[in-house]
Formats: sequence, C-alpha cells, structure tokens
Amino acid sequence: MALQVLTARSAMVFSHQRTLTGRPPFMPQNRIKYKRAHECLLHPEKEWRWIPDFEGLYMVSSCGDIRRHAFRQRWGLVQHVHPRMQYTFYNANGYKTVQFHLEKRYVTYYVHRFVLLAFHGPPPPDYETAHLDGNPNNAHLVNLQWMSHVENLSHRHHHGTCDCG
Repeated sequence: MALQVLTARSAMVFSHQRTLTGRPPFMPQNRIKYKRAHECLLHPEKEWRWIPDFEGLYMVSSCGDIRRHAFRQRWGLVQHVHPRMQYTFYNANGYKTVQFHLEKRYVTYYVHRFVLLAFHGPPPPDYETAHLDGNPNNAHLVNLQWMSHVENLSHRHHHGTCDCG
C-alpha cells in the first residue's frame, strides 16, 4: 500500500514537471501561442503603433499582436498599468479577433482591420481588408491590403478560397 502511494506521488510530481520544451505538459495550445505572442519568427523587427480611436489604450504590431496600455483610476488619481499582451481569439471563420471592454460591455473587433488602420490609414470608400495569401489566420502587415470587393473576389479565385464552383 505504501508503495502505491509513493508511486502515485511520484506520478503527480512528474506530471507537474516541465517537458523538454520548457512548458508544462498540461498547458493548452492556445495559451502557449498567447505566451509566445511577442515572438514573431517571420518578422523579428516588428513595429508597434497606436490603434486609431484607441490611442493611449491599445497598440497593434505589424505581426497582428495587440498590446494594452491601460489606465486605472483610483480615488481620483490616474495610475499607469504596465503594458500587457491582449488575448486574441479565432472566430468560426478563422479570423483573428480581439475583445475590448468598453462602457461596461465587451466589443469584438477584427485584428487584421486594426493592423491596416494603424499602418496604412483609413480605407478608401467601399474598400475592405484582403488577405493576400488567403489565410485568415495570417494578420501580418505584409499579407494585408485594402481592396475593393471585386478585387478581393478575384484574389479568392486566385488562391482557391472561393466557395463558388
């Protein structure tokens, strides 16, 4: 009986040890991606800019990461909170999204739109965001461009992501 307790304890201790990759074995994959969000292997020299209409609160990188520069008000004093990476999620269509807490409710935004707004400015009338490689997960600046709807549809035919026959 004592031998079984000892082996159960050793199994419990082993399960909490880090693996060869340096991560605990029980950590889910989306958390791993979040923890390593500041590391962009494609663009190590990424640039950060303020998101229009959210200056002083949120920044976006050229790789599609969102950083929060929150200000907390306590007893009438404004205190600066250290910048933190904002959690991003993927919606049902595969697009990277982020939720901001605004006026006591959460609002969901597309990250690829923030990247283009911050680095290329507002779109011309009737233009939309286009992913040049057809991958909605890829929110890097080099993969995004403002296009008209007709141009975007022709690109969808080009890289094979169009649902039509």
